[in-house]
Amino acid sequence: MAVHVFGTAGFATGPDDTNVEFVPISGGLRRLGAGAAHGTEADCQIAVRASVTWQYARAFFVTITGATANINARVDGVDDTALTLSTSSTGAVEDTTGSVSLVDTDLINWEFGGGDGHGDQLQITSINTELDITNASDGIPLASGSVSPDAIGSGVTEFTALAGALTSWKSSEGNAEYTFRTAQDIANLRVHLTAHANGNSTVIARVNNADDTDLQVTLSGTGTTEDLTGVAEYAVADEGNWELAVGGTMNSDVATSISCTLETAQVRPFMSGQSGSPSANDFLPLDGDVGATPATEADAEIEFNTAATLQNALANIDGGGAGNLTLRVNRADDTSLQIDTAVGGIVEDLTGSVAIVADDEVNWQSSGTPGFTLIAVENDAAPPVVAPSMDSWFREFQVPVPLRIEVDIR
Repeated sequence: MAVHVFGTAGFATGPDDTNVEFVPISGGLRRLGAGAAHGTEADCQIAVRASVTWQYARAFFVTITGATANINARVDGVDDTALTLSTSSTGAVEDTTGSVSLVDTDLINWEFGGGDGHGDQLQITSINTELDITNASDGIPLASGSVSPDAIGSGVTEFTALAGALTSWKSSEGNAEYTFRTAQDIANLRVHLTAHANGNSTVIARVNNADDTDLQVTLSGTGTTEDLTGVAEYAVADEGNWELAVGGTMNSDVATSISCTLETAQVRPFMSGQSGSPSANDFLPLDGDVGATPATEADAEIEFNTAATLQNALANIDGGGAGNLTLRVNRADDTSLQIDTAVGGIVEDLTGSVAIVADDEVNWQSSGTPGFTLIAVENDAAPPVVAPSMDSWFREFQVPVPLRIEVDIR
């Protein structure tokens, strides 16, 4: 089995009074004061495509006023309290023992609430979790979550990254592209629209600036549309992203979630997008919204509950700025994974890697002020290959051990 970490961090988000807030397991948190909350639970749901285990939960609470905050796992729109967080104190809170068994087609997300209606305010800046997935072919979810998504007008074609926050679509495809450094097939495209123009629109996989019509959905109305048969194939060094082409002659489309599954290797990239120009020395999340610029490093951190290897870092930069993007582990620079941000375009570190162990807290820090449109790094969750011991080799092949007899003939 391989354990994949999912998270979202950056902006403070949470319900007020007796309301609840639905939160995706990956993608983006809504920005308080910068748009409505996720309108419905469907805006935040992603689908699993095999029997997997959902385990471990951690959230960082920054505000709890007058009530106990509760975060529950949700499966198909119903609480599953086998995986839950509850606290009346700010700071990091974990559930290290709970787990939920999921089956093919289950829809999952978080529900955040607990206010009692007297001006209570509950806010988190990050939440992360794990899915234990036996085989890569079972499907490793990759998702874009909504915060305050752009409305795309009729007759317009725009682009977005394969994962991260849906804060804005890009008119320039180059600003949305991710370069694959591990070959992957992508399948099970799922798109949720909350507003739709009066004609047909399409979301389609793009491979090296060209449509891959093997994986696409046609959108004729609001709600969820899926392609569960198509596959887009990405070889090493291929560039990928999504394209939304809006049909019709009036109104506009608003997509609040796009998700798919990786089907080939036990490697899932963390992706943080869509656009932001941090101040010098700002902290940025592995997953979520790169424009979040959290107030403190604790707001940007994702905690690992299991060992992993981070490798093949990428920054898509719209306008360079002198400095470096450096991985931070437990609030210290790890310069073995670092990107020079002085130039624009896609810049990578393909030689460095960082071994992460359980309880490590991880995020990025930018020493300069470049304009990021995407930051990504691969999380290699494949279990290590361990050579068998000689004892196990003898047992496997039943090789007889020579009998030694010593005789004293004195």
